[in-house]
Amino acid sequence: MLEIFDVVIATVAVILGLSLIVQAIQQIFKQACDLKSKYMRTELLALFEEPKKVFNLLNNFQPLGRLSRNASEFSKRIVTELEDKLRSYGFTDLHLVEEINREKLKEILKEIPLAKDKTLVDKFNDALEQVDRWFDISKRAFQEHYERRMKYWAFVISAVVVIVTNANIVQIFQELNQNKQIREGIIAAAPGLISQVVQTSISPEIQFTDAQRDSIIKSKVKIIQDLVSGKSFNLIRLNIAGGDSILLNNVPKYLISATRKNIIGWLIMTLLVSLGAPFWYDFLKMIMGIKNTFKKDKPTE
Repeated sequence: MLEIFDVVIATVAVILGLSLIVQAIQQIFKQACDLKSKYMRTELLALFEEPKKVFNLLNNFQPLGRLSRNASEFSKRIVTELEDKLRSYGFTDLHLVEEINREKLKEILKEIPLAKDKTLVDKFNDALEQVDRWFDISKRAFQEHYERRMKYWAFVISAVVVIVTNANIVQIFQELNQNKQIREGIIAAAPGLISQVVQTSISPEIQFTDAQRDSIIKSKVKIIQDLVSGKSFNLIRLNIAGGDSILLNNVPKYLISATRKNIIGWLIMTLLVSLGAPFWYDFLKMIMGIKNTFKKDKPTE
């Protein structure tokens, strides 16, 4: 019975290790591209844009991201000046608008240069009305869109990591079930993976300076390096599963055969990994706790 727990714990530890790599890559991507601010910029452009143009986009099933290129000069100007005003307060990330209420946003807007442009008084007053009417809805839309996009990127990155490492969940589970030495090595590495989740969860997602952003990117790169070249990743040995390892072999030559052999296992592993490191952290701790309870309750012979 305890052996079954060990197999499950080792398998979950493999998934957790992959999830940590995916999480680190995603954080690097988000910080380097400043994705959250870009998505907030799109929502603000939609907020200050003519409602007719926004409705036309939505009715034609077009993404709001098109506004980044096709927004009116007024919308672009008000968003740019709002961003400049936030910088004057010491903040470099536009998505901090998410943390303020509509009254505070209106106060900030009244301080930007555009508010003093007498030729645009009517348009500016219309913009303030748009804030009263749509700002709370825009914030909720931003949060929903951002979370959905992050889930999409998590799935894509998970798929790439799983394929590159040839992490076929079916074959890995079978190997761990048959090979006690590898299984015990992974179980021994599990506490290190758990502590890694705790450490990475402390790192803030919001960075207010370029230096802080560079710092978090470097920390995420180090996490990947430690997992790939360090002891924990060597113990996991994701290429133990049979089939052709895309990481180690010529991609054009082996891609088709490797895909045929592993597509189902890759797909399942991708879905599991995309659930995220926090999910597998909790699950692994739960399984380890159940195992320890079972060991205590088991009568000694």
